[in-house]
Amino acid sequence: SQPSYSLFHGIQWISSYYIHDLSAKKCNILHNRALKWVNQRSIQILNITCHGECIINKKLLSQFPSLRTVNTRNIEVTDYSIRLLDETYPNIKFVYPFQRDAIFNTMSGNELNQYDVDNLPNFCKLSDALYLPNNTNPEGLRKIVSLSPHIKDLLFDTCQSITNDELNLLFNSLTIRKIDVDDMNDTSTLSVYLAKPNIGFNNITTITLRHVFKGDEVLSNLAKCCPKLQHLKLSNITMTDKSLMEISDHCKYIKTIQLSHNDNNEITDEGLIAITKANKRLRRLELTSLSKITDKTLQSLIENNHELRHLILNYMNFSTKEIENVSKNIPRIVDVIEKRRN
Repeated sequence: SQPSYSLFHGIQWISSYYIHDLSAKKCNILHNRALKWVNQRSIQILNITCHGECIINKKLLSQFPSLRTVNTRNIEVTDYSIRLLDETYPNIKFVYPFQRDAIFNTMSGNELNQYDVDNLPNFCKLSDALYLPNNTNPEGLRKIVSLSPHIKDLLFDTCQSITNDELNLLFNSLTIRKIDVDDMNDTSTLSVYLAKPNIGFNNITTITLRHVFKGDEVLSNLAKCCPKLQHLKLSNITMTDKSLMEISDHCKYIKTIQLSHNDNNEITDEGLIAITKANKRLRRLELTSLSKITDKTLQSLIENNHELRHLILNYMNFSTKEIENVSKNIPRIVDVIEKRRN
């Protein structure tokens, strides 16, 4: 399994790096060599991730006949690029968190120019993700949802002013697979909404929460409502072992767990062992700055998580001996990455 994993990540790195910055001569040499290497081996590039300054043109697109998705995170895509991609790949999908200004303005109730009005239906077809700003306009949101029944990912940024009616519209009209929530206080409508049972949560496979102050209530409820959960990513959450216990009781198919510095540092071995032990298919575990986690967790991984491939440990308190035991005794482990404080 190790060679195929290395090859996959090599291809992913090449395809991402290839369009990193086409204006730099030094990078162009690297890009051409990388592309030649890919073409010589008849490798199909299906997904491209764009970083920084990205120039999408016909010459670039001609190199990727099998392209299916473009991840345009943190870059600005021009109208010309959108039309070019749409013409070259009729079924192309832009993924998280790309969003046209026309969609944002419609949701916010801002005025649109005629070009955006005419092309709004086409823009809505291009992405599976919907980014929700702090202020949304009910009529605009209804229009976007009606034009985008295929949306599967919801990205909430603060969203302190979103209403129950707007949330019902999103979760009852769309089949949501992923939710990404950033900065949610314990009195917000979104926080209260996520802490109550809802049939609209039943298809969620990925939960990402950052800076959430009502962690136990939200996670305990989502655990009961999301039996298909596969990926759990939590950072700076006010939570205790109670959440992990609830998840271990209701979610048995988790493949990825990322836990990073919960605000009150109440996560212990008991909670972490419960969730990892309940999920035998766990492939990736990433832990960062959890001061109460000890070697007991690593010993449990060796005993119970034989499918584990990747273990990333940032600023944890594990002994070197136990980390080495993980590398030696979990049969399918590919890499154990550790970062310690100086």
